[in-house]
Order: sequence, then C-alpha cells, then structure tokens
Amino acid sequence: FSFLATSYLQMNFGSAGHSVLGSFMSFLLVFRANVAYERYWEGRTHTTQLFSALRDVIMLTCLFMRGGQGQKSWNMHRGEEGYSLAMRQALDDADDSKASQARAEIVKWTLALAISFKMHTRVCSAGFCFGKLDRETKYYLDWDRMRLRGLMSPAHFEKVDAALRILDDHGHVVEFNPDQWLE
Repeated sequence: FSFLATSYLQMNFGSAGHSVLGSFMSFLLVFRANVAYERYWEGRTHTTQLFSALRDVIMLTCLFMRGGQGQKSWNMHRGEEGYSLAMRQALDDADDSKASQARAEIVKWTLALAISFKMHTRVCSAGFCFGKLDRETKYYLDWDRMRLRGLMSPAHFEKVDAALRILDDHGHVVEFNPDQWLE
C-alpha cells in the first residue's frame, strides 16, 4: 500500500512508513508460521490416531474372535502343567481354522492399509508439493510396493498399483520391478 501511495499519489511517509510496513509484514510472517505449525501438529495428531486405531482393530479382533473347541480348551487350560500346544491342536475344528484365517486376514489388510497410507503421504509430500520424486523417495515407494505385493493377491496388488501412477521425465508410467529386490 505504501508503495502505491508514494508512487501514484506523491505522498511521503518518511521513516514512519517503513516501520509501519515492516511491523505489519513481521506480524503476517509470524502469524503464517504459527498457522503452519498448528496444521503440522494437527496432521501429526490425526496420523497418530489413525495408527493407534489400526492397532486397536488388530488387538480387538484377535482378542474377541472366538474359535472352536481347540481355542476354548486353550483358554481354559493354558498354563496348566501337562497341557501343551499339541493337545490343543488335536482339538482344533473347522471353527478354529476359520477364526485363525479371519484373524490373519484382518492383520494382513490392516497392515496393507497402513502401508498404503504411508505411500500416500510420501507421494503427497514429494510429488505434489515439489513436483517430482527424488531417488530416495522412489526407492522407499518401491519398497512399500514390494511389501504390499507380499500382503495381497496379484489381482488386488494390480488394482492398488494401477492407482499409484508414477511418471518418468518423459511422461511414461514407471512400472514396479520386483526383481530389483531379489539381489
């Protein structure tokens, strides 16, 4: 404002104009830094809450998903002298194997969600904010893709991988190469 007033209206503010403008700009800069700091902590808090909720989902699923006779006898006799895992496995029935499979699926898909979120934050930070991925970020993205590939079926992994389109300098999609991890 003071530049316009001095240039076009031929007004002279003297040294008071610079001090007013400097104080105003300092206030805006500090205000913006405080808002950015608050947004950072808000995002960090929500991320911590997400991972805590994922951990709770796994814990509660493993705790409250009942099995069959084998699980029931294990819960009643665990720690007793002479009661072994082999005795428990002899009592396993179809309900025990279904509960065990369901627990494994919950853990697997919860881990896949956590890894996908981590990949999303990497792409958003490097790709969207800075316009491109550096070599290290691309390395970590491929590492996370490999972890997802181990958790998912090939059909599920193809769908997730298709959603993650990373382009090279020429606009071509960079494909995931799992062979680079087998060295």
